[in-house]
Amino acid sequence: LVIDDDVVATPALIERHLRAHGSSDSTVVIGPMLSVGQSEFAGGLRFFFLEDPAEAQRFLKSHGVRYVIVTGGQKGSDMPDMTSERLVALRQIEQIAAAKALGVTEVSFLSYVDGELANTLALQRDLAREIRRHTADIIMTTDPQTLHYGALRVNHNDHRIMGMAVCDAIFPASNNRMYFPELLDEGFAMHPPKEIYFAGSTVPNLIVDITEYVPHKIEAIKKHVSQVKEPDKIDARMQQGLLRMTPQGKTYFAESFRRISL
Repeated sequence: LVIDDDVVATPALIERHLRAHGSSDSTVVIGPMLSVGQSEFAGGLRFFFLEDPAEAQRFLKSHGVRYVIVTGGQKGSDMPDMTSERLVALRQIEQIAAAKALGVTEVSFLSYVDGELANTLALQRDLAREIRRHTADIIMTTDPQTLHYGALRVNHNDHRIMGMAVCDAIFPASNNRMYFPELLDEGFAMHPPKEIYFAGSTVPNLIVDITEYVPHKIEAIKKHVSQVKEPDKIDARMQQGLLRMTPQGKTYFAESFRRISL
């Protein structure tokens, strides 16, 4: 399950993990949608894509990768003639198109207000419901501990709040009948996720080579037309941000995560 505040994509990282440690019935990515499309960018949820489209389709069908977008992204524009209502509708269209480009067909929008996210019991309940609904074994979301990126910018409040709310929804609420008993009445049985992958972490413990998946990542990002400035430069920008070098001098593209076992 991919949970993000803006945007989400299919992680090849999860596919690799499942092959190594056994299959999972459900992989869910949950993110608060600061603005739809945020997850495809380096500052938001990180996405990994399978090289072979046919293989990607088989993986998605077998493991059920799903997106949960928490906020509406209605404040993510500096266009003077843009309205919040128009932007929400536009960003949902863009997010669905980006997901479709990756083979993900199930995208849920929780429609919390962009920039006003708070770690409330209501939000935790909504997230716990999605975790139980999809029986999510692996959850990808943003790192709530990332306040800033070294000497660079401050991390968006919604990103931090979302990551914390996801943690609170996972433990202990997702697998404890005493938490949100109304979810049992709604038919959502308890379910314990197995792992969390935090994106945007300043203390990652996992680096994944995504060299072969970069074109798919960029393709999905470009679907977020309202969020991509200077689209003709996006390829170079993304490659520059992902570029790494081994001690032997070999270059490759990579994403980093903080992986937590539950």
